[in-house]
Amino acid sequence: MTNQTVNVVFFGISNLGIKILKNILKNKKFNIIFAITREKAKPHVVDIEKKYFNLIKQNNLNLKKNLINIKKLPQNTIGIIGGYDGIVKKKDIEKFDLGIYNIHFGIIPYVRGCNPIMWSILNNHFGYSIYKIDKKIDKGRNVYSKLYKIRSNLYLNSKNIYDLLSKSSFIKFKNTILKNPNNISFKKNLKLQSNYFNKHLPNNSYISWNWKPELIKKFSNAFYFPPYKSCRTKYKSKDIYLEVVDFKKKKSFKKDFGRIIKRNRRMIYIIVNGGLIKAKLHEEYSIICKGIKLKSIE
Repeated sequence: MTNQTVNVVFFGISNLGIKILKNILKNKKFNIIFAITREKAKPHVVDIEKKYFNLIKQNNLNLKKNLINIKKLPQNTIGIIGGYDGIVKKKDIEKFDLGIYNIHFGIIPYVRGCNPIMWSILNNHFGYSIYKIDKKIDKGRNVYSKLYKIRSNLYLNSKNIYDLLSKSSFIKFKNTILKNPNNISFKKNLKLQSNYFNKHLPNNSYISWNWKPELIKKFSNAFYFPPYKSCRTKYKSKDIYLEVVDFKKKKSFKKDFGRIIKRNRRMIYIIVNGGLIKAKLHEEYSIICKGIKLKSIE
């Protein structure tokens, strides 16, 4: 059984997914039946999609949009998810006799669903889980989980954590799922409360200037993932997008939270609960100037 060719259906697209796909292509024990694209276009994957489609073309692989017209798959077939944004239905999962495996950038079952790194940062940790999927979203059988705790580092953001997890999880995925797909061992999930996060963003991405400066900085870090807009505040009826770059604790600031005390080009300095925030505006925003008060939304 271990010498038998393993058929693969690959679900993309991400930089991590492309690395996994290239590794599969190098391994003679794998036969890629076809690859599947993402369901929705996203700004940060436009260039990645080009790489993915070029890789598909260069290796003469079949490309499909979904599994809708696939009634049956050959024996010894495994599904590998490498950045897929859709939900694989139970009837399609059952077509894979070796199962379907995914990397989730959150600890299962503690952080399931959308924007896992964002929610993880706000809960003082981050990590990833490699698991065999089932009909419940991000709640399958655990192959491996890696948990990192955030203690005093307030400069970890969604982008650099994403890059770190991409490197770490690829190595582990290669040494577990791809090493011997016919004999994968499972571990118990970490004993943590199960939480599912839908597509809604924390506090709808709005900052409250009543929060302590550390929390505001952490909140901004959670939303930092170029080219997407970061967190926001509001002045009158207009949304103002900004990135918190630094803060200072000052006990003397006990009121007037949200007041801008200085502006230097796109950099503004804002009074918050127990300190001062330094933030970079995403645009010029000519209406933003010294003396105005930004709205707190909670």
